Amino acid sequence: MTISDYIQAIVTELFPTASYQYGRNTDFNINGDNTSSPVVLCIEPDQQYINLNPVSGNVYDGYNLFLRFLQLIPNMDIAEQAPTRVSAIALQKLNAATFIAQLSQDDKFIDLPNIIPVIPVIEAYDGNWFGVEINLKNLQTIKPFDICL
Repeated sequence: MTISDYIQAIVTELFPTASYQYGRNTDFNINGDNTSSPVVLCIEPDQQYINLNPVSGNVYDGYNLFLRFLQLIPNMDIAEQAPTRVSAIALQKLNAATFIAQLSQDDKFIDLPNIIPVIPVIEAYDGNWFGVEINLKNLQTIKPFDICL
């Protein structure tokens, strides 16, 4: 199973109305105008690694995953936009937390980090996309090469 298929399956299960895209930031910047909102964007990992456990000799593959949970809000002036922007970011942060909780219950990865950075995304991709980005560093699969790119 690819990492994209795995993430998409979780997104579809948790957020049936959300669209899902996998690719580079530039891909979403080009195709973002034609994407329905809300969207979960899995940014293609540019770093992978192999971890050798010196005690057991097991080999694990690992990833650094960046996921964006975004919502498109309508064009409006700055004063009107502020509460809508705050609500959109809060909702997408909740969605990201829900996703992380589901990921931690699955049996694909060794322990998730205790602290996961959440970065607000404001007016991304030439439009009014708002939300959060989470960075899941050093994800390691439980079974060697159970998930691939």
